[in-house]
Amino acid sequence: MYELKDYLKAINETKEPLLDTEDTVWEKKYPTFIINKCLSMFYDTIMHSNEMNGLHFLPKRMQFHYFINSIRKKKRFGGDGLSMNFKDIL
Repeated sequence: MYELKDYLKAINETKEPLLDTEDTVWEKKYPTFIINKCLSMFYDTIMHSNEMNGLHFLPKRMQFHYFINSIRKKKRFGGDGLSMNFKDIL
């Protein structure tokens, strides 16, 4: 419970308002930096992630609602870009 995948699934696919429940731990455990980093890996969410990085002082609930309401519903997989070796670049 309260895992990163739950937050990302709510933002990307289900649009379920996890932070609006009576369980306040959802908001306390919301990792703003990690969510922004994960969403910056995709071409259609990078601008939203950059916007929230610039507005890092906003409350966690407000950042989550921005993502829920502005990012289109879509399944996004993988894409961390770290699996490439230096030999692949040269």
